[in-house]
Amino acid sequence: DVPKANELTGAAFFTVLQVLLNKVFVSKGVKFPAMLGCTITVFTVLVLAEVVSPGLGQNGFELLTPGANVLTKWLPVMFVPGLAMLPLAPSIGTPLDALKVLSMIVLGFGFTMATTGYLVLAMRSAQGLVEEKVVEPAPPVARGRNAPVAAAPAAPAKPFTEETFKFLIKGTVVAGAI
Repeated sequence: DVPKANELTGAAFFTVLQVLLNKVFVSKGVKFPAMLGCTITVFTVLVLAEVVSPGLGQNGFELLTPGANVLTKWLPVMFVPGLAMLPLAPSIGTPLDALKVLSMIVLGFGFTMATTGYLVLAMRSAQGLVEEKVVEPAPPVARGRNAPVAAAPAAPAKPFTEETFKFLIKGTVVAGAI
């Protein structure tokens, strides 16, 4: 599968932009990843182009998409050298430092889940999609042999089939293990 000219042009644009921005950052003593700087620069330029002339940002996006797709296709190849050198990386410090980092990850995950859940609940409430439950008092219970037997409330419908639920549980376990 030989890349086409527009794919090579887009990939070359991203590569040249990253190299130039890296040189600028090094010369100015900026300790910021040039790849992230390129991402921010391209995003900002495309948004400003769209604001200045509607359609111009979209045209630029469509022009750069084939090159981005080529780079995305070969992304794992770019990460392998870094991953191979990971065992040679310096240690993160004392066991206490490692515990601090791990606790920040766990606490950050919990905080993120809680705030996301409440944000979704607030947004759904603002849109009128959340119904408030009204708790009705239980009817008086007749005692004795002739008391009517109350029917059990119907179970709520399951949101997923059993097969889908098992798949989601397996995916959660695998993602949690990673």
